[in-house]
Amino acid sequence: MDIKNCDNVDVVILGAGASGLWIANNLIESGFSVKVLACGKLGEGQTIASQGIIHTGIKYVFSGGIDDFVHSLHHVPGHWNERLSGSTSPDLSAVKIISNYTHIWSDQPIEEALANVFGIEDILKGLNTDKEKINEFYHYSVEEKTIDVRSLIRELTTKVSDEIIFYKKDTLIFKKNAEGFVGKILFTSEDGVRHDFKSKYVIFSAGVENCNLVKNSLGEVIESSDSPLTMRYIKGNLPNINGHIYKDRKLLLTITSIPSVDDSLNNTWVIGGGIAEALGGIQTSKNYFYSLIKNLFDVDEKDIKLSGEYTINRSEPPDVYGRRFAEPFIFHKKNVLAVWPIKLTLVPRLASNVCNLIKQHQDIDKVIVKSRESIELDLIDRCAKAPWVTN
Repeated sequence: MDIKNCDNVDVVILGAGASGLWIANNLIESGFSVKVLACGKLGEGQTIASQGIIHTGIKYVFSGGIDDFVHSLHHVPGHWNERLSGSTSPDLSAVKIISNYTHIWSDQPIEEALANVFGIEDILKGLNTDKEKINEFYHYSVEEKTIDVRSLIRELTTKVSDEIIFYKKDTLIFKKNAEGFVGKILFTSEDGVRHDFKSKYVIFSAGVENCNLVKNSLGEVIESSDSPLTMRYIKGNLPNINGHIYKDRKLLLTITSIPSVDDSLNNTWVIGGGIAEALGGIQTSKNYFYSLIKNLFDVDEKDIKLSGEYTINRSEPPDVYGRRFAEPFIFHKKNVLAVWPIKLTLVPRLASNVCNLIKQHQDIDKVIVKSRESIELDLIDRCAKAPWVTN
């Protein structure tokens, strides 16, 4: 086996989704030497399957009122806007914006349904409303972006392309030193080269694989709250719809419109929510779905040319209190971090928190590393395709 002797690096990141790549960008910007180990496609898994909504928190107000999680989300989109405009690093100005607004249809007026919710005034700022009902539903819109997630992965990859290594999953070995810190990481890259890395910090940002990586590296057993989520998609002559539909303060549907790659199909709707979960085998749910989109959007069943479903294997942090975490979660022991962003929206906050934590570790000697300004075509081709892309 060919051995490649590598210099020591400050940080090795395992996982090349939005979180891992964003963390790498922040650390390199701060002067740390970083390597990103990717297994499979870039962004594969939870990242590429995301609908790309940069939540302001309004979606969760309807079904659960205002809690710490909603407040946490509410203040993050501004950080995204700074990066999407190119005014703050990482520069994401080339990321494709699918929509600048999210629409909400509710059978109850928001003002009445949420009248007694403490703190609602701040959350509802900027919410626009139609005075008239649309087929028994009130219509609202809020400035809340939806982005093309694959273009996000491409832009984050561009900034750290020199530091990405694709490895063979079954070849990964961690070696601890006498103090229990992970001192070495050994693996074989896809080109057959055996690598031996010494790293001061190891970050796991690999979704459902995080707990296995912690166990294999530290011998520590932690359990994440992993749950599958069924999503649907339909393709055809569909209008651009990006928003949520509620009835009795329960989320029926979340729809994101994505231009189809196939020229004969002008749009793809990616659909989540309660009805999407039930559409697989319950005819009454299918009938209600078709009735709903006909009444609200004048879409007939004949307008739908293709449909399908996929499952997202969601991984959440260890469920300590039986409730949703309000902030990105960082498990930290010795020199190992395992991270969960909770939502795509919270990825920049997670990256900032991780970077600040490592900066506080004063015995790390930073090595300035320059990244490339352009990305090679073969690396672009390594970006995962969304599960609703059928060609």
